[in-house]
Order: sequence, then structure tokens, then C-alpha cells
Amino acid sequence: MRKLLGGLVAAVVAVAGSLAGAGAAHAVQPVPGHVGLVPEAPRVDTPYVDTGAVGDIEVIGSRVYLAGTFTSIRDAGGAPVAQGYLAAYDIDSGRLDLGFRPAFDGEVTAIEASPDGSALYAAGRFNSVSGMARRKVAKLDPVSGAVVTAFRADADARATALAVSTSKVYVGGFFSTVKGATAGRLAALDPVTGAVDAGFALPVTGGIGAAGALKVVELALTTDEATLLVVHTGRQVGGLDRVGVALVDTAAKAVRPWQTSLFADNLSRVGGVVRLADGDIAPDDSYFVVVSGSGGDRPPSNDTAMAFPTTGGAGVEPLWVSRHFDSVFAVAISETAVYVGGHFRWQEAPGSTQPWPGDANLNYGWGSAVDATVLGDEVLRRDMVGALDPATGTTLDWNPGCEAFEGVRTLELIPRGLLLGHDGMSCGQRVLGRHAFWDFTRVPAPSPAETWLDTPFEGQSLAANGPVPFGGRAAAPSGVSRVQVELRDRGSGRYLQDDAVTFGAAWNAIEAALDTPGGPESAWTLDVTLPAGEYQVWARAFALDGSRDTTKATAKFYTALRDDALPVTTILLPAQGLLSALTFDLSGTATDDHGVSRLSFVAKHVDTGYYLQDDGTVAPAWSSFGGEPDAPGDANVTWSREITLPVEGTWDIWATAIDSAGQSDNRGARARYAVSATNVAPATTIAAPTSNQVVVPGSAVTISGVATDDRAVVRVEVRVRNLQTREGMAADLAWGVPAFARVTPLNTSAPIVAWTVTTPPLPPGRYEIIARAVDDLKVTTPEASRPNIKILSQYASPLPPETALDFAATTQDVDTLDLPITGTATGGGGIAAVKLVVFENLSRRYLTSTTGSMSSAYTLVDVAVASPGATATGFSTLLHLPGSGDYTVTAIALDVLGQLDTSTAGAEARYKIFPGDADPTSLLYSPADGSTLTNAVSISGRAFDDVAIMSVQVKVTNVATGKGLRPDGTFGTGEWLQAFVTNPGGPASNFVYTSPTLPPGTYRVDVQPVDSVTNVQWVPLTITVTVVTG
Repeated sequence: MRKLLGGLVAAVVAVAGSLAGAGAAHAVQPVPGHVGLVPEAPRVDTPYVDTGAVGDIEVIGSRVYLAGTFTSIRDAGGAPVAQGYLAAYDIDSGRLDLGFRPAFDGEVTAIEASPDGSALYAAGRFNSVSGMARRKVAKLDPVSGAVVTAFRADADARATALAVSTSKVYVGGFFSTVKGATAGRLAALDPVTGAVDAGFALPVTGGIGAAGALKVVELALTTDEATLLVVHTGRQVGGLDRVGVALVDTAAKAVRPWQTSLFADNLSRVGGVVRLADGDIAPDDSYFVVVSGSGGDRPPSNDTAMAFPTTGGAGVEPLWVSRHFDSVFAVAISETAVYVGGHFRWQEAPGSTQPWPGDANLNYGWGSAVDATVLGDEVLRRDMVGALDPATGTTLDWNPGCEAFEGVRTLELIPRGLLLGHDGMSCGQRVLGRHAFWDFTRVPAPSPAETWLDTPFEGQSLAANGPVPFGGRAAAPSGVSRVQVELRDRGSGRYLQDDAVTFGAAWNAIEAALDTPGGPESAWTLDVTLPAGEYQVWARAFALDGSRDTTKATAKFYTALRDDALPVTTILLPAQGLLSALTFDLSGTATDDHGVSRLSFVAKHVDTGYYLQDDGTVAPAWSSFGGEPDAPGDANVTWSREITLPVEGTWDIWATAIDSAGQSDNRGARARYAVSATNVAPATTIAAPTSNQVVVPGSAVTISGVATDDRAVVRVEVRVRNLQTREGMAADLAWGVPAFARVTPLNTSAPIVAWTVTTPPLPPGRYEIIARAVDDLKVTTPEASRPNIKILSQYASPLPPETALDFAATTQDVDTLDLPITGTATGGGGIAAVKLVVFENLSRRYLTSTTGSMSSAYTLVDVAVASPGATATGFSTLLHLPGSGDYTVTAIALDVLGQLDTSTAGAEARYKIFPGDADPTSLLYSPADGSTLTNAVSISGRAFDDVAIMSVQVKVTNVATGKGLRPDGTFGTGEWLQAFVTNPGGPASNFVYTSPTLPPGTYRVDVQPVDSVTNVQWVPLTITVTVVTG
């Protein structure tokens, strides 16, 4: 990166010095006062937390307060101190403040100082503080940590957010009451007594968070305290539609007219769930930023940072949306940067395609088949923490990097710098525990010699095995003598040696070429060819008078093989959920275009945050262990690894494939297990309604059942979905995007739980109802065991309409992207319209119009009917498909009463459209047609295709019974079985197949090869053989 100029550092430190002591005197909300980016190197003398996570941070005067789920903390290099959930340290020395020892009995989720610094407020899961009853909210003396007894604001459920003005304490969370008064997730309290302000009645309603959660995520005040930002997971605030975000006039105690439809408009893209995680207001109050996580990389509303102006009425659009391709959990805004943290690895590069790089319908994040490296110079690497340009939302030249599992959870800006909390162990390549502090006052004093590193820039992706140009500038009043360049392989820890080719364990520096040797300024360059990997470079200028730059210019970058894709890893067994044994075999698959060489595994005990070590114990330090695939070097491999866990509990296990070039699957595969020798998965029933029950359209349906568990059921969730429109009961029990909605109270915990829920009025259609339970170990009813019933919402007369396509089969003979669709619709009530669902099976996207646009969201495309209102009518349209693909077209008639065709029989067609692609063919070597075989069917042959053979399928049918061989060796409905293919991906491949032992009889054997676009040999190769007992 380009280094901070000495004058800039001096200015920032001066501002920090002037404001640092003002924590107890400012009368309005504080601002950072930054004039530049914080330094990249965090301090190494701050306290060390190695359990749980740091989830919030506050500063009052010279004290830094850390809050979270941790249970102990220690000075750097010191012994652990049993100070859980909330601790303090001195901002100058970094030493723990052992005079501040409040004792909480549960997690502290949020902390906030009063504007004058005289009090520290805490919110969380706790029920007592230092032996005194304080449910979810407390006020502390910031020096001693003693509970301020005059303040009492007990809540009936967890509190999660705080904002404190000169006259009010605003608190948000999951609660319904505070101090006995009704307060739906949001309340304003008297800062002295904790009394609820009855005039501030702005309940948050309509929960559409994960599992229907309804909570306030974050609260923030403008500097003049006139506006309160409320980030939440509901639909309404104060009875007004404000999905996800609302602005409140604190004087009027009313929701401001400001409103955005961004989150409501995109619910269908993200499963009907709001996943906002944090928010902050800019120091000048002109805009705010909210961030979102765990949404599967779906811009604009998920895995993004979104900036909005603080002014406006209805329909406010974002100033920018910054795509992060993975979760963003934290945000803090200075005068010069928007700092964000989370689980992401990439940010948008300056000058990248807007409104964001990449395909909005393609997931480049966690668990996807591709990642953001395919976007090249559109993105830059930023590991879990980064800084954005306030004007554009693109990344700035700041990349310390952090390593965590869930990710960075909180960021706090103060005049002296930036503080961070997470659940990891390192930031800025330093092992610091769960907390880091980038402190302006620790920036080294400027030196006469200066170094600038212009290329590569921070986080840049470069082509491996090609020239990597290092370059920049150097300056020194006495003249530039030389510039030394150090290059370190971050994977091996080794340094580039003098030959500029080999890497060694010994530190080494190479002299760069100077453009103007001895001059007061000079450009410098160095060209090196590097293999694929992750690297860090440092450059330092030396002057003729013997002085040198006291701080090296540095950048982290990586190189990748442009023609070598990253490997992809999956975990297949055991299935996620409950495990009864501490020792088990973990198995899965891995693929790579050039070959998988090895695997790496990590196991984390979620309950403690500790990691499985090589010796079988658990410890705070991150640790991995290796394994090999069953066939090292192959492109498609299976793998298995015996795992022995030392303790029961909830465990996350990651598997990461590494290819023959040393490239890792940078997402990996993760599985979560609840390990317990005695626990069983919870179960639930659906007692009412009954399967195939018919209800009158427009009526609500009461669903009920009983959930059971050997320990305790803590939650029951129900999903109701219209199978034709994909609408249904949303997480807040309203009509909308269907989701698993919580139907039990928040504090449920019992081995037997009777539950009931009433749906919103159901429009006509066929509905699917699924229920599942969750126990206290977070084990969910397995998918195969969840009750799943169908009901019909339809009139007794007329019955729903019927639809018929003129072509309702499968074809791979179409070679044009203009696809005519015709058919008929009939119905006693009269046909109002026909709708098409056009699904591309390979990309798993839907056609959104007849003109060729696609989306990941389920979409109904309108088709004109010849005679609207008639009881029988034809329909036709011409689909302009966007490209080659495997398309399934389903037609659904709609009658004048709003009833949809509930069956796809005769109304579905499949078109494999790959213009210019030939069908695969096959040749059978043995046996000959009519042969007699002993005990089993054994065949061999060769398959051919113009592009690539991916597999060969075989079907074995008993001629006498008409039943086909199944994968488990039994007979029933015939299935295609996989043959062994010697050259998958090649234009030709041999194949062999041997069945298990078969009863004597005559068998028909069908063979069909499958190519790279799923086309098959249209007429399978068929022979008949006789099997006898040998």
C-alpha cells in the first residue's frame, strides 16, 4: 500500500490527542475526527481474549470496554483472569483494569456510554449483575463497574441494541415488555430511573428475520440526537411499513417519512428473510450504511453494504451498494472511510462495474461452485475487514486482514483509531485473540527517506507463472541510494532469494532498479515470475547519508493460474445434525480441472470457540490437520477421514481440497454436528389439517401439532407454500414470501410442546405444509422425518382449470433459441390467463419474460390466450431464450375465480437446446446381442461425443417381470445405473459395467452415454441377454 505521509499522520494524531480526553465532556454524539485511514498494523499490547467472541466495544476517557460471550481475558503475555462478558483495559498501557469487575451471569450483547461519559449501559442475555437482579438491561459506574441501583429497566427477553442521548436511553431487542410496560422490541428509557417513556410507542412488528425472528439489530443517533436509526428484522415500525430500516424523529417520537422499498422488493430473492446485521451514521449525518450477512451473495440486499441518504420520503434509493460476496456483520463510518467487517474475502475494486460486479443471480460466495476470483480486476482481496470509499462504496487501500470463523462482529471508531471484535485469533498477521486496535498514536514518526509501493496494489490478483511487476517511488533529501524489496510466500513463510526464483527460510531482500540513482526522487522497479500463491511484499528506501525509511511500504497480493480453476469440496457423510459417537468417518468428494492432491480439515467446538489440535485436545489456537483423497491427482475424487472429537457439544467441521498447483478451495465445505451420546433429534406431528383436505379459498387454516424431544423443544417452525405461485405464509405469519415461521413463544423449553398457528387467508391453489422442531442442542428434525402434507384451496364448483401443451415430452432436437409454445386451457369458470414457468436446469434460473431475461427467483411469465373468459381457449407465445440450456417449460392455466391448475400432467415439456452440439453415441464391445451370461450382466464398450463424455448410464430390466434393477440390487421401477468411465471429460471414453448377481432369466440391457450438456444418446443402445446360474 502507499504509506501515510508524515504530515497526515501528525494531523491525525493531533486530532486524536485533542479529542481523546474529551470523552467525559462532550454534550452531543461523538465523531471520530479522522483525516485519513487508520494504520494497517494493530497494537500488540492489548488484552488477549481466547474464548467466545467480542461482540461490542465502547470507550470512555482512558478506558476501553469489551463485551461479548467470552468468559476470561488476560493481559498480553499474562495469566487468564476470570472476567466474563464485560471487561475494561487502559487505552494507553493496554493493561487490564482490575478495578472494573462487574459479574454478569450471561452474554453482554451491546454497551453504550452516556454522552457525558458518566455512565455505561449494558444490554444482553443476562439476568443478574454482581448478584443484583438486572434482566437484560443495566447501568454501571464506568470506573468501578458497580451497578447503578437507581436505574432499573428489566426486560422480558434479550436486549440487543443501545443508543444513548443526553435525555434518553434507546434500547432494542427481542422483548415485548420493559419494566412491566408494553414495548414491542423498541423502547425509550429515562437515563436515571429506567422508566419507560409511554409517549415513545413505536413497536417493531411483522418478524421476517431468520426463522421468523423479530428483533432490533442496531440503533444509532445522529450527532444532534434528532434522528434515531433503527435497523431491524420486521415489516413495520410504529404501524408504518418500514421493512428492515426506519428513521425516527426523537423529538416528535414518530417515524419519519423516510422509507426504502429495497428490502421488501428483494424478499423473494432471499427466501423472504431480512438479514441485516449492523448500521452506522456518517459523522456529518448526511448518510448511513447498513450491512447484511448470511444471505447467499444476493445483491442488492444480502451480503452487501448499502448506503442511503438520511433525507427523503417514500421510495429512497441507495447511494451505492457494495457487493462483498459473503457476510458483512459490522460497519463503522469515519470522515474518510466506511469500515466494514464480516466473513467476506473480496471487495469491489475502484472502477469496477456498477451497480456491482458480477452476475446478480450467481453466488460467488460461501458454498458456490465459483468464487469472486473469476471477476479478475473487478475485485480485490480483503480478508474479513476492509475500508470503503464513502463516495462510491469501492475498496480503499487498506488491508490488514483478519482470520475468524463466523467473522468480524463489531467495529468502533474513536479519535485515536479503530477497534475491532470477532471470534478469531489474528488480525494484521498478528495473533491477538478476539480484539484488535489500530491506534494512530502508535504510528512511527516520519523519516526523511520515504518509500511508495504503487504495484502490485493491495489485494490484487495477478496471473501465476507470468511476470509480476513491482514498482513505486522513493525520495530522500540527500539522494536515494537504493530500494530493498522483500517478498514472502505467506503460505510457506519463506523469502525470495537473490536469484529471484527460489524461496528460502532465511530472510532476504533484493535491490530494485532505480530510475534516477542518487537523485532526491527516483522511480524503482523489479520484475519477478511467481507461481500460484499468496504473497506479501515490502519495500524500503535508503538514502546516501546512511538514513533509511523507518517504515516499509507493503502490500499483500496473490497469483492464480488463469486456466486453472479452484478445487471444489463437498461433505456427504455423516449428514449434518445429530451424531451419537465422538469418533466417526467424515467423507465427501472433491473436484478440480487438473487434479486434487490433498485435503485440509478444521474442527471447531462451537460452544467454547476452541479448535481440535493435532494431539486430540482442544485449544484456543486455530489448528488444521491433513488428509489425502482416495486417488490423489485425479480430477474427481472421493475422500474419507476418521475424526475423533474429545468432547460432546456442537461442532463445525471444515474440509478444504487443495489441487496439484497448491490452490485451495477458498470456501471449503462446512458441516455442523450436535454430538451427544444420548440426545435424539426432535420430532413433530401435524394433527390438523389432514392431508388433501379441501378448504374454501380466502379462508384461514389452523395448523396444529405436538413436538417432542428427549431433552427440550425450544422452537417449532412451519412453512406454508402455494405450489403454483410459490407464495405463502411469511416468517411474520403474513401473506408473502414463504419461510419457516416460528409458531412457538420465544422462551419455549419443554420435552413436549403442543403448538398451533393460523395462516393468513389462503388464495386458491395447492399448498404444501411442512413442520420441524429444534431442540436445545440446536438439532433440527431431519428433513426425511418432517411431516409434509398437501391441502387444496379450491371451490366445490367449478373445479380448477386444466392445461395441456401441444408438445409435452422431452426433446434435444431443437437448434434455435426462439421457442414457440402452444397449447389449450379449459375450465368451467372461464380461462382468465395462462402462465409459464421456464426453468433452466443447469444454471437453475428462471426466465422472467418472453424476451430472454433470467433470474434466480421463481417467476411466472404471462401468456396471451386466444379467448379470455371462455371455458376453452388456445394459447401461444414465442420464447426468446437467452442462450443454450436445458429448459423445462410448465404451463399453468388461471380461471376467472383465481384458481390455478393444480397438476402438471400434460402441461410440462423439456427442451435441451444446444445449437451445434451433437448427441453422444456408443459402441458395445461385449457381450453380443442374444449372449448367455453367467450369474451377472457384464458389459464393456466405448462412448463418443463432439465435446465431452461425462458419464455412461445402464438400465437392466427383467423381460418377464418388466421390473428394473435398482442401485441397491433390488428390482422395481427401472433406474439408470452408472457405469465406470475411464476418461470423463474427454471426447471418447471406454466404459464397463458389472451388475450384482442376478436371478436366472432374460434381461434387456439399455446403454446411453451423457455428454457435457446432459444430452443423451436419443435412442439407447439395446441388447437382450440370458443370465444362467454358474
